Amino acid sequence: MPELAGKTAVVTGASSGIGAAIADRLEAAGADVQRVSRRGPVALDVSDRAAVTAFLERLDRLDILVCAAGDNLPARRLEQLTGEAWDRLLGVNLTGAFNFVQVGLQKLRKAHGDVLLVASISGQWPDLSGPAYQASKAAVLGLTRGAAMTYGAYQQPPFPEGTPIADAHGLWYSVGNGIVLFANNSWNPMSNIGGQLAGRCV
Repeated sequence: MPELAGKTAVVTGASSGIGAAIADRLEAAGADVQRVSRRGPVALDVSDRAAVTAFLERLDRLDILVCAAGDNLPARRLEQLTGEAWDRLLGVNLTGAFNFVQVGLQKLRKAHGDVLLVASISGQWPDLSGPAYQASKAAVLGLTRGAAMTYGAYQQPPFPEGTPIADAHGLWYSVGNGIVLFANNSWNPMSNIGGQLAGRCV
C-alpha cells in the first residue's frame, strides 16, 4: 500500500516549480492531493480568506499542508513600489500562508499533520529580489518561528547536521500539539528540493 494512502494533502502554488514538484511526490506516495493555484485545478486566490475558508471546510480531513504560493514584481525597486503592489505581494506570499495554516489548524491538529511553508533565502540577507519580496519572505520565517513558540517546541534544524537538506536549505522546525511545522529557505527552484521536502511527509 502507498505510504500516504488515505491522507489528504493541500499544496498551494502547485501549478509550477517547487509546489508542483512537491505535489507530484505526494501524489506518487498515494496521497489525495488538492493542487491549489490561480490557474487551478483548484482555482483559488490564497489571499482571499473567505475563499480559503470555504475550500478547507469542504475537506473531510487535512493531513499535509504545503504553502508554496509566491509572487514577485517586475517593478520591484523601492521607488517603483505602489501601495497596491505591496499589499498584493504580501497578500500572496505571507497572508496566503497565514490563511491556510490558521483556517486549517483544527483539522491539522486532529490529523497530527505536517505543515511546510516555503520561504526564501531572500528573507535572510540582501539580494536583488526587491524590498517587498524580501520583507514577505522574512515574515514567513517569522510566522513559522512564532507558531513554533506558540505550540511549545522550537528547533533548528530538524535534520541531523551534515545532511544535504539541512546544509543547503536552512529549515526551521516545530513539533507541538500534533503538528510538524517547517519553513524552507528555498534558493534554487530548479533543484530537487520539492521532492526532498515531500519526502519528509512520506
